[in-house]
Amino acid sequence: MLLQEIPGAIERPAGCNIQVTQERDAAEITIPPRRATWIDKIPTTLYVFSLFTFFYVGLVFFISKRLIIGPELNMDHGHISRYLNHYIYWLLPVWLAFEAIGWGTVYLVMRPFFTTETLRISREGVAITRAVPFSRKRSLLLRENLRGFLLRRDPQGMWGSTLALRSVGEEIEIGEFTGEAEREWLASVGNALLGRY
Repeated sequence: MLLQEIPGAIERPAGCNIQVTQERDAAEITIPPRRATWIDKIPTTLYVFSLFTFFYVGLVFFISKRLIIGPELNMDHGHISRYLNHYIYWLLPVWLAFEAIGWGTVYLVMRPFFTTETLRISREGVAITRAVPFSRKRSLLLRENLRGFLLRRDPQGMWGSTLALRSVGEEIEIGEFTGEAEREWLASVGNALLGRY
């Protein structure tokens, strides 16, 4: 079965860049990372800049063991040092926790722009590879256990749909960062390819 023979496969949704390659005994679906627009980049850039600033100020603070405060502070240097030495041991974990939360948020925000998913459909089953920077996760769903692609829609219409590849006792979400129309197209093409291979 060629891609042209699948109903609706040629009429891709606008902006869809999912690639489908077919061989004699297998088909491969590649979902590339989402394209970042300049609107996506501005808040992330500002956020990363503020994290670096926070990191630098905190580092200077902990290295010098004293606050950088203007001359209006009416304390001698010895009193500041005693005060900071007393509280330095609980300030450091708090500061590191803020940094960790910040960088975790950056990772979650940027993940759609770096995640690549590949599905290889063959007679053995479906091999799913999800690659993000510094990590690659592989899963294999055997042919005899496969139930197909399922597109779930929210009955209230408040949330977007989710696309999952179902197997006996297992379900893997596919195309987490794709648009609604792309998920519908992927479910249709994926089920047709499962019937072919």
